[in-house]
Amino acid sequence: KNSSRLPSLQAAFYLWIAGAVGIYLMGFVILTHIFRHKEIDISHATFGWYIPPVSKLLIPVAGFKLAGLFPQYLEFTFGLSVISFGIGFFLFLFVGGVVYHRYIYHELPISRFAATFFIGITPTAIISVILFKMVHLFEHVSILGISNNLFKPLASLGILFNWGLAAWWFIMAIVIIIYYLKKIDLPYALSWWAFTFPSGALAVSTGVTMKITHFGFLTYFYYLALAFLSVVWLMVFYYTIKGIISGKVFKPSH
Repeated sequence: KNSSRLPSLQAAFYLWIAGAVGIYLMGFVILTHIFRHKEIDISHATFGWYIPPVSKLLIPVAGFKLAGLFPQYLEFTFGLSVISFGIGFFLFLFVGGVVYHRYIYHELPISRFAATFFIGITPTAIISVILFKMVHLFEHVSILGISNNLFKPLASLGILFNWGLAAWWFIMAIVIIIYYLKKIDLPYALSWWAFTFPSGALAVSTGVTMKITHFGFLTYFYYLALAFLSVVWLMVFYYTIKGIISGKVFKPSH
């Protein structure tokens, strides 16, 4: 109860609100621009298109935690989190269908966008974390008449269900990157940072899935995800610093 009065948590609460407002504003601005643009072609689509609409899924990750820490704001934090979860989930389906269509019926994107394939990991990885946060919240808070005894088993299935696609996509993304390395090319570009945050989301998703299911085989995948994240983050960081020093990252890519 006293934790909600700690300055750090108060700051986190207001930063969460500011972040949520920013996510919604940027989503409206970017999607409105896309809808009105007359020169966008299906071949322009990459999984980077997920970021503006599906970023709503980030709101409930912290929102459900804050809902338990700030009971006086429970209606607001819980309500906004569930609404954002719904918006992000359905936009993931809408945008995902368009981008998946592009990858099937068109050639692969140019090399500097290759890393964006990893972004396909992120939505379901985040959804598994959201469901885990909801389980934790319902263990301590009663809202909408939801019984955690009924919700937790269903959420556990949902967590494993969503983690499965994230893990599968991780392997598929590695296969695609190997194809670029062997058949096309993969020069450094700032888009390489798309290797990092989806890998981080997968590592967190694997951790919560392992914690709620207690499935032993997930331990091996968890360490694999952590090792991959560490290596790829250091590699991308190194090439970014090198590119900044040489000035190459500031030059046109074509």
